[in-house]
Formats: sequence, C-alpha cells, structure tokens
Amino acid sequence: MLRNKEIKLYITLLASVIIVGFVACYFFNPVSGIIALFALLFMGAVSFMFTRWRYQQIEKLTEYLKRIASGEYTLDIRDNDEGELSINKLTIRHLKQNKRRTLVTILGRK
Repeated sequence: MLRNKEIKLYITLLASVIIVGFVACYFFNPVSGIIALFALLFMGAVSFMFTRWRYQQIEKLTEYLKRIASGEYTLDIRDNDEGELSINKLTIRHLKQNKRRTLVTILGRK
C-alpha cells in the first residue's frame, strides 16, 4: 500500500495538516497545541487504518473477479453481502443458469 503514489501523497498532506494544526494551536496556547496534536494524530491514525481496510477490500474483490474470470463461479454464503465493493451474487447465478439453458437448447436441437 505504501508503494502507491496516492497513499504517499495522502500521508504527506496528512502530516502537513497535523504539523500546521499543531503549530497554530501551540502558538495560541501550548496546552491546546498538545491536545490538538494528540487529536490530529488520532484522527490521522483512524483515517489511515480505514484507508488500509479499503485497500484490503479492493484486493479481495480483485481476487474474486480473477476467479470469476477464470470460470470459477462458486458462491460462498459467508460473504454473500452487498456493499459498495461487492459483486451481486445473483448475477453470477443467472449467468450459470443461462449457460445451462443454452447448452440444453443446443443439445436439444441435435
């Protein structure tokens, strides 16, 4: 994930915001500057963990798409949820049924 240019830019900008926020708050009141530093670091850590989780979800989806592209249409009921990064399992089921119907139609004509 750290090899990604966007992530490097994101971390650089996040570090810049943390430093500027800390310096600005510390200039007015040292105690508020330290509190702001901890708050900004915490928000940065949460944001980074969320970004890492999103990249892991994208990687899982990529692997799933590779399996589908290779012809493996197995459905796992445990990951049968729909979200922003999910594939509709019903679509795969319909694809399999259509292939079967096509095969039956072709075999029925002979």
